[in-house]
Amino acid sequence: MRTTLTVGLLVLAVTTVAGGQRAERFDTGRPQRDAAGGLGANRAGLEMQVRQKLARRARIELGLGQDQMVKLADVDRRIGQQQRELGRRENQTRRSLRDALLEAPTADQDRRVGDLHEQLMQLQRQRFDLMAAEQKELGGFMTNVQRVRFQGLQENLRRQLQDGFGPNAGPPPGGRQGPPPG
Repeated sequence: MRTTLTVGLLVLAVTTVAGGQRAERFDTGRPQRDAAGGLGANRAGLEMQVRQKLARRARIELGLGQDQMVKLADVDRRIGQQQRELGRRENQTRRSLRDALLEAPTADQDRRVGDLHEQLMQLQRQRFDLMAAEQKELGGFMTNVQRVRFQGLQENLRRQLQDGFGPNAGPPPGGRQGPPPG
């Protein structure tokens, strides 16, 4: 469950690359459906919180105006959907590759592992191309400084999500917190 949540939040962080959307856009009050078609109330709530946090930080720290925020939301709608689909395909390919590596060796295993690895490499190239397209679009209404700082905000948020939901999340063993005694 924790791995699924971590992967979901990482995908969310990646897909909210242009997450500087106006917070009110997400306050529809409607439950959202998850990838399986069910209601993902908890996930929807977490997604909304992450997007709102990134939007507030982008607006404040980058000094984005209302027009820029509207354009950022538009970029996110268009690019975000592609990023989510790409993330879904990449996760599925990674699972298939892991399964192929864990099965008993057969004559066919090496070929399947090679094919899946190549698919994964292609998906990563597509992710890079999508990021480049997004940066080009952001360049149409953001300064270079705003774009680079926005990218930094996104990376920091991704790191926080990884640290907060990763396998080492929580207090250190023994309950001691803070720096080691010196």
